[in-house]
Amino acid sequence: MSTGFSKDYVEVEPVVLGELHLRPTIRFPSSQLENPSIGCRLFPLLEQRAGRESVAKGIERLRYEHWEDEDYAEEISQTLGLLGRGEPVGSVDKVSWLLRGFFSGVRRHIAYETDQFLPMLDAEAMSQAPA
Repeated sequence: MSTGFSKDYVEVEPVVLGELHLRPTIRFPSSQLENPSIGCRLFPLLEQRAGRESVAKGIERLRYEHWEDEDYAEEISQTLGLLGRGEPVGSVDKVSWLLRGFFSGVRRHIAYETDQFLPMLDAEAMSQAPA
C-alpha cells in the first residue's frame, strides 16, 4: 500500500552505543501533507472549505505549526545524536526543556486538529459513503 509520500530523507549512519544501534526515524516533510499531486488531500480538502475565515486561519495555523514542529524535531535529532556519541550537549535541563517543549506543542497541535478539522473530514467521508 502506498502512503503517497515521497522518500525525501537523508540516510545517515546509525549511532552505536555498545550493542545498541540507534537509527534516526525516517521523517517525511510536513509540506507533503499539502501536496495533492502525491495523493495527500488533507490541506486541499480543508481549503475547499476555506470560504469560512476560521477555516482559512486554521489552515494557516497548521502550516506554521508543522514548520515549527519540524524545526524542533531537527534540533532534538541533533541533540540526541550528540548524546548517543557521548558528546557534550549542555545541561540535562536544556535537553529536558527541549523535549518537553516539543511534546507539549505536538499535543496542542493534535488537539487542535482533532477539535477543529476531524469533524469536518468525518462529515466529508459520510457524505461520500455509499448508501
